[in-house]
Amino acid sequence: MRTPYFDELCAEIRGLDLGDDAALLERLGARIGADRAAVEPEAWLLYAVLHARRDDVDAALAALMHADTAGAAGNTVAFMAAHLLAQRGEYQGAHAALDSASGPAPEPIATADLEHARGALAWARGDLARALVHFRAGLDDDPHDAMRWMETGRALAAAQQWDEAERAFEHALVQDEELDDAHYERACVWLSCDRVADAAAALAELADRNPGIRERATGDPRWLAARSHPAVVAVLSRSPTTPSWLPETPAWLPPLVRDPAIAALGIHWLDAGASASIMNRLLEHDDRGAPGTMHTPTTLAFAREQRRNTVVIAQGPTLRGRDRGEVVVLWLLDRQQDRLYMALSESYPAFLWIPAGRDLEGMGAALAPFIPQPYPSRIELPARVRGFLGYRLRFGVPSPYTGELDPANAAELDRHFALNPFVEQGAWGSSRIDDPWPEQLPAQPLLQLRMTAREQVVTQQTPGRVWSISRRTRHSRSILTIELHHRDVFVAELRYQPALHAAVVAAVNAQFGSDYPIDLPLDALAALLGFRFDSATDLEAQLDGPDASDTPALAAGLLQVISALRHDELSVTTLYRRWLEHADPVVRSTLYNVFVAHNHESLLEEACVTERDPEMLAQIEGILDDGIAVVQWDPYRDYTLGDD
Repeated sequence: MRTPYFDELCAEIRGLDLGDDAALLERLGARIGADRAAVEPEAWLLYAVLHARRDDVDAALAALMHADTAGAAGNTVAFMAAHLLAQRGEYQGAHAALDSASGPAPEPIATADLEHARGALAWARGDLARALVHFRAGLDDDPHDAMRWMETGRALAAAQQWDEAERAFEHALVQDEELDDAHYERACVWLSCDRVADAAAALAELADRNPGIRERATGDPRWLAARSHPAVVAVLSRSPTTPSWLPETPAWLPPLVRDPAIAALGIHWLDAGASASIMNRLLEHDDRGAPGTMHTPTTLAFAREQRRNTVVIAQGPTLRGRDRGEVVVLWLLDRQQDRLYMALSESYPAFLWIPAGRDLEGMGAALAPFIPQPYPSRIELPARVRGFLGYRLRFGVPSPYTGELDPANAAELDRHFALNPFVEQGAWGSSRIDDPWPEQLPAQPLLQLRMTAREQVVTQQTPGRVWSISRRTRHSRSILTIELHHRDVFVAELRYQPALHAAVVAAVNAQFGSDYPIDLPLDALAALLGFRFDSATDLEAQLDGPDASDTPALAAGLLQVISALRHDELSVTTLYRRWLEHADPVVRSTLYNVFVAHNHESLLEEACVTERDPEMLAQIEGILDDGIAVVQWDPYRDYTLGDD
């Protein structure tokens, strides 16, 4: 017996599950062994939850007894005990525990949750009619819970009350339209009502965004009787013998389709309907780019040009991120070049597709760098590139609400990369030297909300360090870091394993006049699309040019940005010394501000010898007398859009 609120309660007690249950149990066990009486009730509840997750019901119930003795909320203890007793088959004891949980308390259990738990207990005992009475009573009390509607729908389907079951699943979808289980169960109800075509259409739409649904339906006996129906065959068939829907099929393609080794790579061939559905979405991306991306008219035009004469013919494998989000690899036939391309997801523009040849070897080679997808530590990523993104509030990022460009402050830039399809969830700040997240978070209720809560902790900044927010890129697991220097200069850094797609990157550089390293992973490049990305080398070339020599303000601006790009390089001091005695005070004062920001006390001491302006000299000496203070500020709060 499991109920939605029980799962939520356990998840709340457990907190964000980082997959470290064994370590937590060991630490709690050591505390309990050292001084049982000193263990607080919250720790006992956590100890119970951790044992329950391992199906150690006896240990979990014992921990609940200790939690009760230590002063935990009696309603909570009783509600949890009821589920554990039912799991052990002690239904009478479970009933008694639910009765105890319904009493008044500082934190009472909601009536709807108690009624649903009584229904789940009745169902576990085989009394389906009684279960439905309690389920309906719970929904009468609170009709706004998707999972309670889901369980009610399943019970109604078990009772063969098909119309009511369908309505229950529809109510669940009103509360959560992305609840795949509700879509799937409603399709199963339609099967039972001889609406096979409707069921197959719903399954096809669901499988289009969640390919794992095919395996579920294939093993589900409810679909067995309809397996011969053409519409169901079209959805569940994984490997058509020939791509007969494709006109003018290349001679090399049918043997490749029939190769059983393709399935071992997790790839399955698409029918005409599935291909058309995906191609329609790719066409939509041609106008503005995929959601969460930033394109220019130039990049969109190039993507359209590269996508011309292509058709998606296969899909898979499914790649899962640390937040359990899934993206599906696409395989496209380029008719003009007579070969395959691999797109790591639907969000990639066509100019970042990977050539995949015309045979199994070519497809395997294209896919190999991405399976498996480990998360190397920061020190294991040997390559690094840094670029200037722009000045705060002087460039824009798209709003997820309007699509219009918002002036980029720290919050807007962070929001953009949090939604970017080429970047993983799970950020961290300068308070963490390395990635503090596990490779994949276990499934759990309210995962996104819990990740957000933990991000507020791990994105904290260490005083004295450059303000930064880091994330992993989705496919290469590179580390993308956004830094803010001098309260005004945004810099992006990428640490990565050199990739093997030099020809793709070189073509991008040739088309756009960019200068990305040709070993840069494609997801890293995709994440930076729409931004300028000026390197220190480019800016130093400008600094040495005639414009900077004749325009002190330009030279000062270039020095400030270069200082941000090279802030951790000792050799940059050579560049500073070249400009330390510049005739214009704007240049010299800019350098002094850089020295203060980066704690270059020795360079300030040198300036005391070279500086000729009495007022500026007095300011430098005052800073040296007082000591350079540690910079502490919050770019999310210290600025408004009206700041200059």
